[in-house]
Amino acid sequence: MNLNKRTSIALAILATAVLVSPAAYAQSQSLGALATNLSTSTISPLANFLASVAFFMGIVVAFVGLMKFRAHSANPNDPSAKLSSAITLVAVGAAMIAIPTLLGVGVTTIFGDGAQTTSIGGTLQSLGG
Repeated sequence: MNLNKRTSIALAILATAVLVSPAAYAQSQSLGALATNLSTSTISPLANFLASVAFFMGIVVAFVGLMKFRAHSANPNDPSAKLSSAITLVAVGAAMIAIPTLLGVGVTTIFGDGAQTTSIGGTLQSLGG
């Protein structure tokens, strides 16, 4: 019974995607216009979402790393609170926080200052406005 419900939901989603997609792309006149439409309507929001998720997960991972530092200082002999794991978590958290900025810098490096970046320009547009 559960499998039939999942199958019917998947088929409904697939049917909706098939019916909606041609209407959205039928307006484009050329391949360039189609690529621009795809870039601004699909890829840009996805990139902003992934950058936001990386930023927030970076904050969470860095906070967990700081808690590991606290646990290590409270009991240095505890094998679950190793100093190396705390340092690793803080470094990974900092790297994840830096991902949105690095993506904006990468776009500027590859395409130049005058490039039209529709989503990632070094800031989290969906959060900061």
